Amino acid sequence: PDTEILDFSTIIPQVMGKIQPRKIAISQWNTFPYLIFQDLVKNLPHAEIVSGDEMLLRVRQLKSKEEIEVIAEAYRITEESVKRALEVAQIGVSERFLENEGRKVMLDLGAEGTSYPIWVCSGKNTSRSLCKSTDKRIEANELVQITFGARYQGYCGNMCRVFSIGEPDPKVKKMMIVALQSMEIALEMIRPGVLSTEVFKKYYNHLAKYGWEKFTLYGPAHGTGVSEVEGLWLSENNPFVVQPNMVFNIDIWITDGEVGMRYEDGIVVTEKGIREFNPYRREIIIL
Repeated sequence: PDTEILDFSTIIPQVMGKIQPRKIAISQWNTFPYLIFQDLVKNLPHAEIVSGDEMLLRVRQLKSKEEIEVIAEAYRITEESVKRALEVAQIGVSERFLENEGRKVMLDLGAEGTSYPIWVCSGKNTSRSLCKSTDKRIEANELVQITFGARYQGYCGNMCRVFSIGEPDPKVKKMMIVALQSMEIALEMIRPGVLSTEVFKKYYNHLAKYGWEKFTLYGPAHGTGVSEVEGLWLSENNPFVVQPNMVFNIDIWITDGEVGMRYEDGIVVTEKGIREFNPYRREIIIL
């Protein structure tokens, strides 16, 4: 209450002096606080204020060597947290318990937090593309989804696996197989010089072969970095040429409305192919 809060009438002269900007670009356009935006407009009445998100995306889409190594560590930490959750998973433990076990590993290994609100979900809770952990307890033979991501030095890791304790329903197991095959297609297709829409087309056709093309939300991968989702969607309507130093999450999500599964791993495009950050147990996991 006793702190003096400066507005743009004070800040702008201090930062810009007599410079009169003609255009101001704002990052995080969709979530920029409205009151601050109003104050900016009031104090720069002759400036055009626009979104800077596309401009920043162009800068961020190619990572430096240093950025790549920090991202690799974020994925390593994330992978260790997934390993821990799988180690302690058993019938009767709660979704929240498994999340907390993974979270502790991330923090112990140097993560500053999570890349997003992480979760573990099971059974019918898996049918939603975005979930949160609950007190529901894991049951035999049901699908369990782990979605973890560690934030390390400002950069995001992400890893998703599904498993069951005991043999899952045959239909669920078939979904696992199709999802894993779709992930392998993306891993094989993403190479420097490849058009993003070609990757999407092969991924989509594979899902269509088994009748799953209408039960997914998006293409097989998206960019990542300081945000867990950082543009560069490999989709039908977003053509771009894959280049070295682009970092992607391979992100496979399908659902039949009753259960859903997500497999997700990180890669960086190299001069000749890709480097995989976290290939641990990219398989049907039955504990």
